[in-house]
Amino acid sequence: MEEYPIYTLFPNGLQLFLYEKGKDKYTYLSANWVKSTEKFFYHLKGKIIIMNPNGDFLKTEEIYWNRKRKKYLITYLQLSIVLMEQYYMQ
Repeated sequence: MEEYPIYTLFPNGLQLFLYEKGKDKYTYLSANWVKSTEKFFYHLKGKIIIMNPNGDFLKTEEIYWNRKRKKYLITYLQLSIVLMEQYYMQ
């Protein structure tokens, strides 16, 4: 992690488990490179994987995410939301 006055850089990537308060659920996020500007705008690049508590996931190569406006831009989508095997077995 490298911190600068207006942004933080994760040049070696980032893996996060984001837990929902009061629940036993989490969202997983992984990317090879991340830049966070003033903790509300994020630029993620390289083998991005986001998986929600239901097992749905998204894989792509680049995302711009504005947390303040709750908007994102995916520049190249490899695989849209897919249901995990466990839901087919029920």
